[in-house]
Amino acid sequence: MKKNMHASRSVSRMWFSLVVIISALSCAVWAAVCDSTPRVLMPQLAGIVACSGALLVWIFFELNRRTLRFFLILAVLYSSVPLIRLCIGSALRPVEFLVSLESAAAAFVPIMFFWFLAGQTKKSWIRKLSCAFVYVLTVALVFFPGSLWAYFIAMKQLLTSDIILALAQTNSDESKEYFQAHADFNWALAALFTVALAVFFVWLLQRSGVGSCRRFKGRFECGIMLFVLSLYELFNVLPAVPYLATSVLKVTGTQLKQYEHYAKRSGDRAARLAKIGGITCKKGHAGIYLLVIGESANRDHMQLYGYARENTPFMSSLKRDGNTFYFDKAYSSFPQTVPALTYALTGKNQYNGADLLDSFSLIEIARKAGFEIYWLSNQRKIGVYETPISVIASAADHEIWLNNTAKMYSLFLDGELVDRFPDLADKDNALIVVHLMGSHERYAERTPDKFKVYSGAKDPRTDEYDASILYTDENLRRLYQKISAHPRFQAMVYFSDHGEDLDTLFDHNPAQFTFPMVRIPLMIKVSDAYARVNKDVTQSLRVHRKSLWTNDLLFDLMCGMMGLAGMPQYRAAFDLSSPSYRLNVEQGTTMHGKVKVMSDPHFDR
Repeated sequence: MKKNMHASRSVSRMWFSLVVIISALSCAVWAAVCDSTPRVLMPQLAGIVACSGALLVWIFFELNRRTLRFFLILAVLYSSVPLIRLCIGSALRPVEFLVSLESAAAAFVPIMFFWFLAGQTKKSWIRKLSCAFVYVLTVALVFFPGSLWAYFIAMKQLLTSDIILALAQTNSDESKEYFQAHADFNWALAALFTVALAVFFVWLLQRSGVGSCRRFKGRFECGIMLFVLSLYELFNVLPAVPYLATSVLKVTGTQLKQYEHYAKRSGDRAARLAKIGGITCKKGHAGIYLLVIGESANRDHMQLYGYARENTPFMSSLKRDGNTFYFDKAYSSFPQTVPALTYALTGKNQYNGADLLDSFSLIEIARKAGFEIYWLSNQRKIGVYETPISVIASAADHEIWLNNTAKMYSLFLDGELVDRFPDLADKDNALIVVHLMGSHERYAERTPDKFKVYSGAKDPRTDEYDASILYTDENLRRLYQKISAHPRFQAMVYFSDHGEDLDTLFDHNPAQFTFPMVRIPLMIKVSDAYARVNKDVTQSLRVHRKSLWTNDLLFDLMCGMMGLAGMPQYRAAFDLSSPSYRLNVEQGTTMHGKVKVMSDPHFDR
C-alpha cells in the first residue's frame, strides 16, 4: 500500500515537473519569437529560474497535495490579474498568463522554504517570531495581485503607476480627503476583499503541511542552494519578470527616482546655465509679467467658453478687449498636477524627446535673462517626496507658500495670495507666478460663502464646482487690477494644470481617463503698450486662437512672449506666440503621449 502511495506521489511529481518545465520553455520560446532582444529574453530567463525553483521545492521536500493546492491557488490568483484587462476592454496578450505563472512560482519558493524553516525551530518564541515573518511575507506577496483586484472592485479600473505616483505625492490628510470624496459601497467591498484574501492565504499556508515536516530529505548542499534561491527569487526574479503588478511598481519607482534625481541635478543645471552666455530679453519685451496657474479648471464649466452659468464675469468682460486672447483647443498634457506642471514649467514636453533631468525651467531661464522672480503658492510645498515643482520654485528670488506644511488643507483661501502680492513699484523686469488652489477636490472648501450662489444642479458638487470657478475669476480680477496698474506691465497669462470630470466622476484620476480631465482654459491678456510694440506676437496669438495647444508647451509660449533670446531648448514651432507655431491635430497628445487629443469627441466644437 505504501509503495503504491509512493509511486503515485512520484508520478504526480513527474507530471508536475513536466508541466512546469513545458510552461517555462514555452514562455521563453514565445518571447524569443516575439522579440529576441535581451530586454525580453532576460526577464524570461528569470521566469525559468522561478519555475525551476518551484520544481526544486516540490522534489526536495516530497510535499503533499495540500502544498500543491497552495501553489495552484496562488497561481490562479496571479494568473487572474490579466483578466482585469478584459474587464475594462483592454487588449490582452496570452503570454501574460505564462508570465503570471512564473511570478506565482517565484513567490511560492520563498514562502514554502521559509515556512519549512519556521517549523524546524524548537524554541517556542523563535518559532512564533519566524511564523509571523512568513505570514507577513505571504500577505505581501499575495497583496501584489490582490491590490489590482481590490482597486478594480473599488473603481472598475486597472491600477496604474500614475495612481500610485499620485498617492506617493500625498499624505494621510490628502488621502483621507480623497477617500471621503469617493467612499462608497465598492470601496468597502474592496477593503473586505483584501482582508479576506490575506486571511485565506495565511489559513491555506497553515494547512499546507510544510511547517510540520520534520525530515530533511536530501543533501545539506541542496538545502543551502534552496535558501539562496529563495532570496534570489524574492529580490531578483520577482522584479525581473514582467508581471503586471510588479511592473506597475517598477514604473512608479522609476518615476519617483527621476523626480529625486531632478532635485539633485539642480546644481548641475545651474552650473551649465552659468556657462551659457547671451541669454537676454529682446527689445520691447522687458517689463512685468504675471503667470497664474489654476487648479482643476475645466473650460466646459466656464462662461468664457460658452457655459450657461455666468461664473467668469471678469474673464468674459475681457473678450471685448482686442488685446485679450482665449484659446478653444487648450489641453493639459496630464490630468494630475505634478506630471502636468513638471512639463509645463520646463523645456521638457511630449514632443521633443528631451531628458527631464537636463531640462532648464522657465524660472531658471527668466532669471538668467535678468528677470526678478516671485513665486506665490497656496498649494503645499512639502510632501512625502520633494516634487520637481517645489524644486523649480526654489530657483525664484522670492517664495511665498501659504501652505508650508505636508497637509493638503491650507489655512487660507486663494484671496490671501492676492493680499500678499508683492510691491513692484521699483521693479523694471519681473515674473510673478501665482499658483492657486482653485477648484481642487472638495470644491466647497476652496470657496468663501458669498460666492456659493448656485443651486439646482443634479449633483450638488456641480454647484460647488461652479462657485469655485466664480471665486477664481474674482481672484484673477483682483490680480489683474494690481498688476495692470504698474507702468511696465506687459502681459498676464492664465491656464490650468488640468481639468476635472464633472459629468460622472468629479475627479481627475488618470486610471479612469476622460477628456474633461484635460480640457483646460488658456487666456492671455497683453497691455496696450505691449500690443503696439510686439505686433507680430499679438497677431500670432490672434491667428492661433483656434489652434491646438497642450500646456506642456507653456515653457516655449512664455519664453516667446517674454522675448527670451539665445537660450537652449526653446523651439518656435512650439511657441503659440510665434508665426512659426506648428502643432497639428495629428501630433497633439495628452496623458504624456499616450492619447491623441483629436480623439476627444468635443474636439471640433
